[in-house]
Amino acid sequence: MAAVSSFFLLFLICTRGYSIPARSPRQYALPTSYAALGDSYASGAGAGVPGWPPYADFRCGRYSDAYPVQVANNSIINIDKTNFKHLACGGLTTALILRDQVPYIGDSELVTLTASGNDVSFFNVVNECVYHWSPLIGCEAQLVKAREIIETSALQNLEKVISGAVQHLQPGALFIVTGYATFFNEETDDCDKATFSQTRPLDYLTKAKRRELNQLVRMLNVVIKATAELHGAAYVDIDVAFEGHRFCEAGVKEPDLDRNATWFFNIPPPEVLQTLPQQPLKDESGMPHPEVVPPEWPEMRKWRVFHPTGLGHHGISEVIVREILRRSHIGPQ
Repeated sequence: MAAVSSFFLLFLICTRGYSIPARSPRQYALPTSYAALGDSYASGAGAGVPGWPPYADFRCGRYSDAYPVQVANNSIINIDKTNFKHLACGGLTTALILRDQVPYIGDSELVTLTASGNDVSFFNVVNECVYHWSPLIGCEAQLVKAREIIETSALQNLEKVISGAVQHLQPGALFIVTGYATFFNEETDDCDKATFSQTRPLDYLTKAKRRELNQLVRMLNVVIKATAELHGAAYVDIDVAFEGHRFCEAGVKEPDLDRNATWFFNIPPPEVLQTLPQQPLKDESGMPHPEVVPPEWPEMRKWRVFHPTGLGHHGISEVIVREILRRSHIGPQ
């Protein structure tokens, strides 16, 4: 699927008359000012303390351990707080990021962007395929829909927000675009009889399902990388930081909420699932029996699932800082 998506994007680039020139990485001075753009992956949903000052807008879900905060506070980069614009906001699509964040880049010497997850509706994928809070169309149909979005509107909107950001950059600014992290170790057998489902105790995280969900993320990352590089931005692969820190790692009995080495948020399984016999419970209409369906979890706990924890954001920040140093006059080559 990633290869197909890559071919699809290159086809569009060629038919639109674009070409991607081969060039060595441009060198930049260490930045002294920073604007962070993006969705909840950049605002830091659930990671640390909410309402990170001076951006105490709880609607955006800006948290103290978000990777932009950790990049800005890095002892080598050391961005002055007065020169740090944490503009990222949870729930925003690329169109809204273009409208509400890009115009405020200003004279920032470093700009980062994480976007497209909401265009693809990752939350709907997680709902239909993993937790089943209120499934409507089923996992396979949702995956098909998400793939179609990546190849059409998500690609077009991503191109707009990246090109728009480039137009707002001051000369000499470094623009870094990140992808997303895959969620599962897809090779282990440990999750073949495990579930995160809130309503379907026999809906297991099989290797096939884990691979499909990971492949969706990889497909989106291919499009993000190609679009970023097309417009001269630096693409950073954050997925490498999550090796060994995904769900379903070897020897882990999921759901393991106490494992700090898992760098994604999860929620406890319903207590009812721990006591029910391992067989489907449905009413006469074929729907789950009411006793199987737990009460609604608080919205915040649902909102932050599959988002990086504070340690996950630290891993992302380290990858970004390495890229900044690699492209600086003092960094390793």
